[in-house]
Amino acid sequence: MTAYGAFLHKGSFCRNYFNLLDLLVVAVSLISMGIESSAISVVKILRVLRVLRPLRAINRAKGLKHVVQCVFVAIKTIGNIVIVTTLLQFMLACIGVQLFKGKFRSCTDPAKMTEEECR
Repeated sequence: MTAYGAFLHKGSFCRNYFNLLDLLVVAVSLISMGIESSAISVVKILRVLRVLRPLRAINRAKGLKHVVQCVFVAIKTIGNIVIVTTLLQFMLACIGVQLFKGKFRSCTDPAKMTEEECR
């Protein structure tokens, strides 16, 4: 962090998201090791975040970094497609309800023949 600088110039440490992820993992590990108390449930939550430790390897491997960036772009694109598909299905469901208006109803009592008797 001292070699790159913290915030000021263009290539600084905190302007890269992978470096921020690395900093978060290290900070969580240090905090959870420093506070050893069973009464504090926050520490237990911080220990769960230690799962992110293997993600530190992403910062060291250029190819893996590109793969992760591509996955994030793909997730955003897939999210847009899911939103459009959900809206389309909602529109078709509204049209279907208006079009059929209970024409597929059935009465469970075979003695009743009309809809008024079934109610």
